[in-house]
Amino acid sequence: MVKKKEILEKVEAVNEAITLKLEDMEGIGPVRLKKLYANGIYTVDDLLSYGEEALSRMLDISWDDAKKMTQVANESLNTEDVFSSIVETRSRAKSSSRASDEREKSSGNESHKAQ
Repeated sequence: MVKKKEILEKVEAVNEAITLKLEDMEGIGPVRLKKLYANGIYTVDDLLSYGEEALSRMLDISWDDAKKMTQVANESLNTEDVFSSIVETRSRAKSSSRASDEREKSSGNESHKAQ
């Protein structure tokens, strides 16, 4: 059976990934960081809510630089690993729950037969 602690750890990992700070991201220097903050962008999640075109205009950078920034942001989140582990944990929990239900039914049938 999946432990609550394991599930809470996975949820915490997702929350940390979503709220990853921009200064933790590769390629964001002090000048770009100031511009991002001035535009209300404080986390990688905030950054990814804008497209390359908007970031390009907002930060006065080339579209290619904005594209690279969003790629680095996506890589820094590593969301695929985090979310796939959540799905795997949920899948194991469901399987464990089904097995437990089947054991209960089976033991319930055995006790009815004994009576």
